[in-house]
Amino acid sequence: MYKSYNEKQSLTRDDLTSSSEFYQDVTKFLRERNGVTEQLSPDEAYDQFMEHMRYHNVNEVTVLRDLEYVQNSDNESKLNFGSLIDAFDKVDDGITLAGIGDYIQGTMTAPSTYIGLATGGTGKLASMAGTQAAKIGVRKLLAEATKSALKSAAVEGAIGFGQGLGQEVIRKETGLQERVTGDRALTTGGISALTAGVINFPTGIYQAKKASRANELIALNELKAAEKASKASEISSATIIRVNEKAGGASKISKIRETLQALDPEKVRKGRNIKRMSSMSDSLEAGLPVETIENITAAALRIQDKDVLNIQPNERITSALARALSDGKFEKLEAVERILEEHNLNYETFSYLYLAEISDAGRKLQQQAQVSKAFKTKKIGADPQADELVTYQMKQSEVDGLLANVDQLNVVGKSVVDADAAKILTKNKEAARSFFQDLDRLRLGVMTSQPATTMRNNLNGGFRVAVDATTRTFDNLLSLRNPFDGTFDVAKNVLSPYEAMAVQKIFKETFPEEASKLFRQAADLEATYGKEGALAIIGRKVNVLNTMSDNIWKRAVLSASLSRRISDKNIKMTDEFRDELLMNKLTLIGGRDSAIKTISDSKADGVYENLLKEFGLGKTQRAYLNFHDLLELNKLGDIDDSILKNSIEDAYEFVYQTSFKGENFFGKLAKGTIKAHQDMPFVISSFMPFPRFVANQIKFIYQHTPLIGMLPLDKPIKDMPTNKYIREKLPKQMTGAMMFMVAYNWRLKQGETTNWYEFKDNNNNVVDGRPVYGPFSSFVLAADIIQRYQNGSMPATISPYIRDALQATLGSTFRAGMGLYSLDKLYTDFEGGQFGKAGAETIANIINTFTLPASALRDVYAQFDTDVRGIPETRNGEYNFLDVLWSRGTRSLPKNFAGEFEPSMLLQDATRARSPFETGELTQVNPLEKQMFGLTKRKPKSLLLEEMASVGLRPYDLYRRDRDEKRDLYMRQVLSEANGPYNLNEKLGELIRSERYQKLGNDANGKAIKRDMLDSAAQILIETARELADMRVETEAFDARASYTSSDRVRWDRVSAIDKQRIDAEYRRDYGGDSVSADRDKTIYINGEPINVLRWGIERAKSIRGTKGIGD
Repeated sequence: MYKSYNEKQSLTRDDLTSSSEFYQDVTKFLRERNGVTEQLSPDEAYDQFMEHMRYHNVNEVTVLRDLEYVQNSDNESKLNFGSLIDAFDKVDDGITLAGIGDYIQGTMTAPSTYIGLATGGTGKLASMAGTQAAKIGVRKLLAEATKSALKSAAVEGAIGFGQGLGQEVIRKETGLQERVTGDRALTTGGISALTAGVINFPTGIYQAKKASRANELIALNELKAAEKASKASEISSATIIRVNEKAGGASKISKIRETLQALDPEKVRKGRNIKRMSSMSDSLEAGLPVETIENITAAALRIQDKDVLNIQPNERITSALARALSDGKFEKLEAVERILEEHNLNYETFSYLYLAEISDAGRKLQQQAQVSKAFKTKKIGADPQADELVTYQMKQSEVDGLLANVDQLNVVGKSVVDADAAKILTKNKEAARSFFQDLDRLRLGVMTSQPATTMRNNLNGGFRVAVDATTRTFDNLLSLRNPFDGTFDVAKNVLSPYEAMAVQKIFKETFPEEASKLFRQAADLEATYGKEGALAIIGRKVNVLNTMSDNIWKRAVLSASLSRRISDKNIKMTDEFRDELLMNKLTLIGGRDSAIKTISDSKADGVYENLLKEFGLGKTQRAYLNFHDLLELNKLGDIDDSILKNSIEDAYEFVYQTSFKGENFFGKLAKGTIKAHQDMPFVISSFMPFPRFVANQIKFIYQHTPLIGMLPLDKPIKDMPTNKYIREKLPKQMTGAMMFMVAYNWRLKQGETTNWYEFKDNNNNVVDGRPVYGPFSSFVLAADIIQRYQNGSMPATISPYIRDALQATLGSTFRAGMGLYSLDKLYTDFEGGQFGKAGAETIANIINTFTLPASALRDVYAQFDTDVRGIPETRNGEYNFLDVLWSRGTRSLPKNFAGEFEPSMLLQDATRARSPFETGELTQVNPLEKQMFGLTKRKPKSLLLEEMASVGLRPYDLYRRDRDEKRDLYMRQVLSEANGPYNLNEKLGELIRSERYQKLGNDANGKAIKRDMLDSAAQILIETARELADMRVETEAFDARASYTSSDRVRWDRVSAIDKQRIDAEYRRDYGGDSVSADRDKTIYINGEPINVLRWGIERAKSIRGTKGIGD
C-alpha cells in the first residue's frame, strides 16, 4: 500500500513538497475531505494537510469526520489517506509558530475543551450558612483547585480515549493497522488527562475564589435571615397571646387556623421546599412549617383590625385586600406590607392564606353540592330544593369572587398565585382524562430529551445573550447611563455561575412558590402543584438535560435582571444600611459579640469611618445600594414588587415560557390555545406540541421587528400608547434593526447557491439552520427576500414564501409535530376517503414521538456503522392500517438496511429513501455531530441543487410528490438511479453545463429563462418516470394475479363523494351489488367481457369528468 514517499523512516518538508506522488494524493484528499477546489501549490497543499492532521491529533470532531470520510470512501482513497497519515507520523517539522497556532485552534474548537473547563469549574457551592467561607484560605483554594483539576482530567481523559480509539479505527480502515489494539486510545487518553489536570489547576484556583464569594453571600444572607426569623417569632407569639386574652379573640385565632387547615398538605408539599422558608423546623402543618402557620395567623389577626383592612362580617382577607386595591386605598396596602415584614412574611408566603380561603370555600361548595343532590334524590319538595339551590349558587359565587380577587392581586404583585393555579387546588380531575393528559406530558418530555434538542436550545440561548447585551446597551444610551452598565451580566452569570447559583438558592428560600414555578422540571402548571401522575413524572425525568439547560439560563437572567433593575433605581446607601452591612460582615468573621465589640471600639477610638472603608462601605466609596447588599441583608423579599415581577418575567421570556394573561387579541388566542393544549391531550399537541414556545417566539419577533414592533398590538385596543410605552419599545426596536443587518450580511456570506435556511460548514456540507435560529429565522428569511429581489432570483409566485414564513414563525416545534407536509397529506387522505390510512398516519406520528430518544442512540451507532447511517423510506405505498402504523410510527428507530437480522441491536429491515434531486440513496452526514451540536447536515449540494437555489427554484417547484405513494416511490427511484437515462440530477446538470444555458445572463431576465428551461426539461423526465412507475405497478399487480393495482385504489379514493354516490347508485341498479368500494374484489361482465368492479368505477368516473375526476 505504501507510496514512494513512505519509504523513508523520517521525512522533511522538502521530501514531501518535492514528491509529485504526495502532491497528487494530498490534493485528492483535500478535495474529497475538505472540499478544496482551488489549484494549490505543493507548499500550500502541504501546509493545509499538516494543519488538518494537527487538528486530527487534538480535536475529536475532526477525528469523527475523518472516520466518516474513510467509511464512505473507495479503496483507493482509503489507501491514499493511510499513506498520508504514515507520512505525517514520520515528518519532523520542528516547533513552528504555524504548528503551535494550529494546535491551539484545534484545541479551542474541540468541544471537550469546554466540557473539561465546565466540569473543572463546577466548584462547590456552600451547603449552609456559617461555614466561615471568608476564611477559606490558601489551603482550601488549593484543595478545591485540585478537585477541579482531577475532574477535568477524568473528563478529558475519557474523551481522549474515545478520540484515540477513533484514530485507531481510521488506521485500521486505511490499512495502517491490522486491528484495533487500544494502545493509541490509552496513550491519547493518558496525555489528555495529564494535560487537562495541569491546565485546570490554576483555573480551579480562580473558580474556587468565585465559589468562595458565593458561599460568603449565602452565609451573610442566612445569618440575617435567622435573625429576622427569631425576631418575627417573638412578635407573632406576643400577638397571638394578646388577641387570645381579648373577648372573642380565641374564636378569631381558631377560625384562621381552621382555614389554613383547608390546604391539602400533599399539594402544598409537592413542588416546594417549604422547610427552607426561614425555618429550622421539621414539623409541618397543612404542608407548612409550624413557624409559618403562626406567623400567618398573627399577621392575619393584625390585618383584620379596623385600623388596617377593617374586615366586614363573614368577609375573607382575600376579598378585603382586593377591595382596598379597587378603592385605591394604597395606605392600607402599605400597612399590610409593614405587618407582613414584621412577621417575616411577604406576599409570596401570605398567598397560602388566599389558597386556604379558596380551598375552604371550595370544600364548602362541594359539601353544598352533595346536600342539593341528596334533596333532589329524596324529592322532599320544591321549596327546600330551591333554598339549597340558592345556597349552592351563593357559595359558587363566593368561590368565583375569590378567584377573581386572587387574579386582581396577582396582577399588581400582591399574590404569587393566580386563578388558574388556585383552580387546580380546588378541582378533582377525571381519571380517564388525567391518564391521557399524563401520557401526553410523557410524550412531550420524551420529544425534547435528545442531547441535540438541548444543544439547539443552548445555541439559541447564545444568540439571546447577544440580543440581551445589545438591548441593554441601547437602553443605557437612551437613559444616559454608562453604555456597558450591566451589559454582559447574563454572559457573566452563564460562564461563571457561582453568584447566579447563590441567587437561585436565596430566591428559593425567600420565594419558594415562585421558585418552584420558575425552576420547575416541566413547563406545566399542574406539575408545580403536585397534580401529575407517574407517566408525567417520567416525562420530566427523561427530560433532565433540557431542564438543566433551561434552569441555567433562567438563573443567569434572573440574577442579571434583578441586579440591573436595582442598579437603575439608584437606591441611596443610608448610614443605617452601612451599619447593618458592616455588622453582618464582622459577625460572619468572628461572631456577633466580637462584631459588636469591634464596632464599639472603633467608634470610641474615632476610626469607625476607616473601618467602613476597610470593607468598602465608606461614604466616599459607596453612594448607592447594589443587589449584593440586599442579598447580604436578606432583603430580597423587600424588593419592590414591580422589580421582582419584571425580573422573573425576563427569565421566562428568555426561554420562551412566558404565560399570557389574555389582555389583547393575541394574548387571548395564545392563552386559549395553551389551555386547550393542556385540557385536550393529543389534540393540539399532535400538530403543535409546544404552543407556549410558539406564542413566545411570535412575541419576540413582534417586539424586535422594526416599525411593526412599535404598533400597540400588545395593548388593549382602548389603551393608546404613551411616551413611556414608546420609550420601553425603543431598545428592542433598535436591537431588531441590528439583528436584521446581521442577518442580511449572514445571507450574503452564504451566497446564492443556498436557500434562506441553509448554511455550509467547512466541508461544504449543508446545514439546516431552522432548528437553531429559532425566532431569528424570520430575520434571515426577510434578508433572503431582499437579497433575491436585488439579484433577480425571486420565485415566480409568492406561495413558497408563505410556506417559509409559517416555518420561520411557528418554528421547529411545528416540525416536531405533524409538520406542514403531513397536515396536507392528512387532509388529502381524508378528502379522498382514505379514513383508515389517515387515522393510521395520525396515530403513527404520535407513536413516533415516543421513540425519538432511540434516534439519539441510532445517531451514535450510525457514526461507526455506515449501513445504519441510511435514511429510511417511510412512504412505501402501504394502504393497510397496520402497515402504515408500523412504517410511520417506527421511523425514528434504528434500521437494518442490509437486510441482515441483528437481534443484539433489534434493527428493523428497511429501504433507504431517495430524492429525485440526488443520485443514489440518502444517508446521514456525521450523525453523532447532530447530537453533539444540534446541527443536521446533508452532503454538499450537487450542481443542480446549487443552480436551483441561485435562480430561485425550490425542490417542490420542479417535483411535487404524487398522491399515489407507491407511484411516487418508483418515480423517485427512476429519477435518482445512478447513470440512469432519466436521472434528474445528472441530465439537468448536463443542461446547466451546456453552452446555450451558460450564455444566459444572471440578471432577472436571464434567471427567469433559466427557471423555465430547468422546469421544462425536468417535467419531461418526470413524466417519463411517471409512465415507467405506472408500468411497474401494473406489472406487479399482474404478477400477483391482482384484479386491480394500488394506484387504482388511490384513483378511486380521489373521486369526489358526489360522483361516488352516483356511480354506486348505477352499480346497484345495473348489477345488483353493494358499492364499488365494498365489491372492489368482484368481477362484472359488460357485453360478455369481464372487468373488475373497482376498475369499472374508475372508468365510469373518467367518463363523467375526464381524468380530473380521478385526480390524474
